[in-house]
Amino acid sequence: MTVLGPSLYKQVQASKGLYKFLKPFADRFASVAGYRAHGLKYDDILIEENPTVQKLRRKRARCRRARPHTFVLAPRRDRTSHTGCAEYANIATDSTPTHLQALGRLSERESYDRAFRLRTASMCAIAHQELPKDKWVPKDQDVRYLKPLVAEIEQEAAERATWDSVKRA
Repeated sequence: MTVLGPSLYKQVQASKGLYKFLKPFADRFASVAGYRAHGLKYDDILIEENPTVQKLRRKRARCRRARPHTFVLAPRRDRTSHTGCAEYANIATDSTPTHLQALGRLSERESYDRAFRLRTASMCAIAHQELPKDKWVPKDQDVRYLKPLVAEIEQEAAERATWDSVKRA
């Protein structure tokens, strides 16, 4: 089982008859769910409380010379920058192996598109309206864009756990 929840997709897809039988029900369920009518993809509605899915939380720079709006991820104390402040590096690389984040690994374009879809959906919710039919997310564009990233993170965590448990001979 993954952090995205249990899935029988591989077993159903392996059985051609069962796949042909269940596919219309799955398509109908996705259209009735209504998230596409608000401009969202399936991975946009996933619960973000899971640490594997979340973005890294940011900390404000605690430096006299830092701009007030400067955000950083985590201090790297082994060297100083040209401003005399500690340099900052990605917190996921050093100290928190379980908190590698899928949303933080999205490309800039995917991240922007996701933010736009979420804002559009929230505006639709505020107005109690759906988007016009031509702006709905088509079925062929509703792909699982977070699933490969979450699988990669889980694989890295398992590999890290394996290497951490290796004992010297």
